[in-house]
Amino acid sequence: MGDSAAFIDGPARAAVPDQSGPTITVEVANPLDHARKSETVVLHLDDLRRLVPALAPATTIVVDASGAELPSQLVDMNGDAVADDLVFQDDFAPRARKTFTVRAGMRRKPGREDYRVYGRFVRERHDDFAWENDHIAHRMYGRDLETWAQEPLTSSGVDVWTKRVRKLIVNDWYLTDDYHEDHGEGADLYSVEHRAAVAGLASTKVAGLRCRAISPPRACWPTGPYGWCSS
Repeated sequence: MGDSAAFIDGPARAAVPDQSGPTITVEVANPLDHARKSETVVLHLDDLRRLVPALAPATTIVVDASGAELPSQLVDMNGDAVADDLVFQDDFAPRARKTFTVRAGMRRKPGREDYRVYGRFVRERHDDFAWENDHIAHRMYGRDLETWAQEPLTSSGVDVWTKRVRKLIVNDWYLTDDYHEDHGEGADLYSVEHRAAVAGLASTKVAGLRCRAISPPRACWPTGPYGWCSS
C-alpha cells in the first residue's frame, strides 16, 4: 500500500498566464529503469502558492501535456478543514519525464468508476476499519473484538485481503460475509489470531479513526502519531 512517488525535478515554475489565469508547470521524472504505473504525485499547496499567491485550490485542476484533465484530489493532512496537498496519478515509462500544468478550472466530480481507493469503519463487523486500493485490501481489527466472547483478541491486528480484480471489493465482501473463500475475486487467506499480523504492526487507536480524505487517488485517516494514507 502507499506510494513510492516520483519526484518533482526542481521547483515548480510559473508559466506565462493564459486565458484561464496564471499556470504552474511541473516536470516529474521517473529515475528508475522500470515503468511505474499509476504513480502518485503529491504537490504541496504551500509550494504552489509561493509561485501563484492567488491560487484557489477549489478551482484548480491538473492537465497533462495534451491538455487533458487528470483526476486529482485535494487532501487535508492535519484535519483543519483546509487542503494541504494536490494529488494526482499518471503512468511513467522507464527514465521518462513528463510535464503537467496546474491551472484554474472547474474541478470535475469523480464518478464511481474513477475511484481506486476506499476506506471505512465496519461497525457491523466488531468495529473493523477496512481500506483498499485497486491492488490489495486490508482491515484493522476493532476494539470490540477484545471483548467478543466467541474469540476475544488481544490486539488490533492488521489483516490483508488478496485481490484478483481491480475493482473495489470491501463493501461487497462484507455484505456477503463469505470472504474466506475465493470466489474469483480473491479472499482473506491469512489468519491473524492473537498476533499483530502484517509487518508486526498493531494500533490501539482504531476506536478514534475517521477518514480525512477519500477520492479516486488516495484515502487518509489518522492513527498513531503519523496517520495512514493509501494510494
